[in-house]
Amino acid sequence: MVSIVSALIEIYESNKEGSDTANGYAICFANERFIYETGIMKIILGHAKAFLKQTENRSITFDKFSTCLDSVVIRIKNTLEEFDYDIYKRKIKDCRDALLVIQRTAHSTRNCSSISNIPNDGYIDMKTNLNSYGQKIVNATLESIEERFGQDSRIIVDNISMFVKLNDYSDDEVLKNPLLNIYCNPMYYKHEGIDHKIYERTDEPLLCFRNLEKELPRLRVLLKSAKNDVKRMQEKKKTNDEICLLDIVKFLSVNGQYLVSEWFKLYQILTTLPIGSNECERSFSAVQRIKTKLRNSLSSTALETAVKFAILKPNVNDDDLDNIVHYFCSYPGRAKARNIKIFINQNDDDSDDETFFESIVKHLC
Repeated sequence: MVSIVSALIEIYESNKEGSDTANGYAICFANERFIYETGIMKIILGHAKAFLKQTENRSITFDKFSTCLDSVVIRIKNTLEEFDYDIYKRKIKDCRDALLVIQRTAHSTRNCSSISNIPNDGYIDMKTNLNSYGQKIVNATLESIEERFGQDSRIIVDNISMFVKLNDYSDDEVLKNPLLNIYCNPMYYKHEGIDHKIYERTDEPLLCFRNLEKELPRLRVLLKSAKNDVKRMQEKKKTNDEICLLDIVKFLSVNGQYLVSEWFKLYQILTTLPIGSNECERSFSAVQRIKTKLRNSLSSTALETAVKFAILKPNVNDDDLDNIVHYFCSYPGRAKARNIKIFINQNDDDSDDETFFESIVKHLC
């Protein structure tokens, strides 16, 4: 803030064109309410940025998203408590010192209050004059969040979060979950095409309600074991995170994939529901980097593999690279079709591999 005011003062003192405008901007930037509003917005946007970074995490699911959303709402509500009044007063003083050389022009019609009109014997009492203004900013932000993640979105998130703490609910509450009933009923679609015809379609239900009801007692036992297993892993890693949908899916894939196959299918659906469009945007960016004008003849399979590798970034060690090379060399026709020559170190200790690779080189050449 002070650096902006100083830059505007330099423009004013240089007598260049636009010095009057710089004078006005400097006075506006040094206004107490403007500095206070900037400080409040910096705190709010800091919490919002942390929330967005968390949602970009590839492993986040709707239950974690709900927890992060509740956390950021609480932190925004406490924005006024985080505001540092000492820093605010210091910025006011620095701006006043910087604006001592600025004089209002006689023909100025701006209604912005000048720093010279504010008494120098004290500062505005933040808690009586500006806190109500800051609370309005906070309330407006919370209303925007409530509008974006309103009642309908909250109901969906709560219905999904129920399956994380399924043992805390009775059988009737679980089986009457609205989201569960949607997947257990046929899905009917009706839309108007570009030819103005009405198209209708009915899909079979994704899940069988009778099987879910039958497997529910076994699922409760498995969830208890999953919770204990996660706690043991957290004790080794010295972490204290709550069990999430992804942990349940990992546990069921090993221990209950066939015991509770219908519930396992439901948990797979819940963990693959997209939080946002981050993955799509990453894939589009990866395609633009990989398929360029100089490399535009990639097949769909090769392009898909390269994009997945760029997005997921798997850990590849030397053994994995050796397996890739051996697999490529086992199909010499591919290398020949791509005009690739394979060069082998003749000092290889493994004579069988050397004979094998030499035969490939001769075949390709």
